[in-house]
Parts: sequence; structure tokens; C-alpha cells
Amino acid sequence: MRNYLHICNKGCRVIFRDKQDYVYFINKFAIATTLNKIQVLAITVMSTHFHSIVIDADVSIIDNVIFRLKKTYAIYYKNKYGDRLSNAIQTSYREFHGSQNIENEMLYVLRNPMHHYVMSSPFTYPFSNASSLFKESLTTEDFGNWGKLSYRKANQLNYREYRKIFGNDIAQINYEIDPNGMITFESFINNKIARSFWKGYKQYLWDMLSNVKNVQSQIIDQDNLDTQADTMSDIDVCQLIDNQASSWNLKSFHYFNQEQLDYVIRLLNKRNVNQQQID
Repeated sequence: MRNYLHICNKGCRVIFRDKQDYVYFINKFAIATTLNKIQVLAITVMSTHFHSIVIDADVSIIDNVIFRLKKTYAIYYKNKYGDRLSNAIQTSYREFHGSQNIENEMLYVLRNPMHHYVMSSPFTYPFSNASSLFKESLTTEDFGNWGKLSYRKANQLNYREYRKIFGNDIAQINYEIDPNGMITFESFINNKIARSFWKGYKQYLWDMLSNVKNVQSQIIDQDNLDTQADTMSDIDVCQLIDNQASSWNLKSFHYFNQEQLDYVIRLLNKRNVNQQQID
């Protein structure tokens, strides 16, 4: 029997503030799971947390990968924003079995942007592999212009681009890089196994666009702690805050004094940002 694990972390604060933060984390996740021969079926990265489904992975290896991933991202965040993440990435995982349970767990992960009201369709969210699972069958009606992006192989990158993505790690020969500098999901997701839980892309489309909630309650309870966007997504709110910090020649919002903090809160209120996001 295969070992299926749902990895997730408790969303308690925004840890991915702009597009490059998401790209950096997904790249490091892709590299770490590939190097440790962990087969990934699904991943979605939200502003405060991430979900992933992996198979046939030793728990001790998962622990080591997640520990190194958190440490790497914490260093990145401190260098960029000047603050320590401390315990902001508290990760847990649990095992599950049965084809229906596996399908439900995968749907929950891939539909997460809809669960948090960030996107009306899971296929338009760029930090999830929802669109790549049946990429050759989906149309531009399903996911907009997503399929028109051009990709490069890792060996086609110049030295600076390569170092930015891989650092001292050796790129796998099958890695493709999108125009945003992100390793494509097809490069590290096991699409063959992931797609096997559906008869085809039509069933996948139906399930993805249906209101599926049949997943273990503790995952839903934990996920409800995350920020839910109304008029503006978290990434838009963060951009507004970070632009204001830049206008004051500050590295990030972590350097706001009380007067500046009060000013930004008033600004967010004027933009009708919901109170949960402001908090």
C-alpha cells in the first residue's frame, strides 16, 4: 500500500508578501523534494501557508526536508524584510488512504484559493498545480492565457539566473523555468499518478468546479485560521503596504513606528480592506 501524506502549515501571519516570495518558496520546495526523491502530487502556496500531497516518503526524510525548507525561507525573509519569521511556519502532516480520500484531499489542496475567496476559479491561481494537471487538454477558456507562457530549460539560463534559482544546487535535466523564474510544476509533480484518480480531464474539471468539502475536519479547522480575501487579495494588500514603506525609505513594514502604522491602517480602511487582513 502506498503512503500518502498531506503536508500543511498553520496560517498565523502573512509570510509570502509578493510574487517573488511565492516563486522562491516553490523553487526551493521543488529542488528539495526532487533531491530527496519525494514524489509530489499536488501543491498550493497561499499567503500564510501551503498544502502539499506527497507519496511514498519516509517521515524522517519529510521532517528533514521541511526543516531545511523553513530555515532557508526564514533567512530569505529576514534578508528581504528585516524580520525573523520565528515560529510562523509550523508544519504538520498526516497519513491517509483510499482512492476517494486521496481524491478529496487533492481537490482540497488544489481548490484552496477558492476556499479562501482569493480566486473564483482554481485554474487562474498561479501558485498551484491545478492548471498543469491536465494542461494538454485544458483550453484558454479554462485558465486564460496561462498556457501561452514560454519556458526555458535550466541549462539555457545565464549564470546569474541559474544562481538565483538554484544557488549551489545542481539543476535536474528535466527542469523547465517559466518567465517569472519559477520551476514549472510539470518539472517536479508526478502528473501520471496525480491524474490517475480521475477518468479524464472532464471529470477533473467537474470535480474542481464543484463544491467539494469532504475532507477531514482538522484540516478545514486549521485552514479557516488563514486570511480570507474580500475586495483585495493578500498579495495586493501587501503590495500597497510595501509601496508605502518604500516611499518612506524603509526596508519593510517591520520598521514602521506607531504613527506610520496608524497611517497605513487608515489607508487600508479607506480601501475597504477587511479587518482580518488588517489585523
